[in-house]
Amino acid sequence: MPPQVSIVVPFYNEIDNIEPLRREIAAALEGEHAISYECVFVDDGSTDGTGQALETMARGDEALRPIFLRENRGQSAALMAGLRSATGSVTTGSAASSSSRNPPTARTAASASAGATGPGPRRSPAVACG
Repeated sequence: MPPQVSIVVPFYNEIDNIEPLRREIAAALEGEHAISYECVFVDDGSTDGTGQALETMARGDEALRPIFLRENRGQSAALMAGLRSATGSVTTGSAASSSSRNPPTARTAASASAGATGPGPRRSPAVACG
């Protein structure tokens, strides 16, 4: 059964942001009101070890699905690669940089899985990135 929510995040030389973002996502989507989800983390040809870190993390994390681009194609191309790979009923995107991201909250995830409309994630074949 596919996850309820897919969270797609492109990374380019963001090795220091992978684990903190993964923890923030887990804190928002696991626990008392848990929903099924996947993290589609896309390495956009990083040269700082981001790809290797994603590979290592994915070995022990069933919800983490890394995608690896051979060379830097830019944030939009990396996001699109992740969106094409996402399997969730609801898909949303986020920036990897801690200064520009909006991690999902429990309220956002709950409203997304309930089919809410408005800003943020949407339930449809078309994907909203927030």
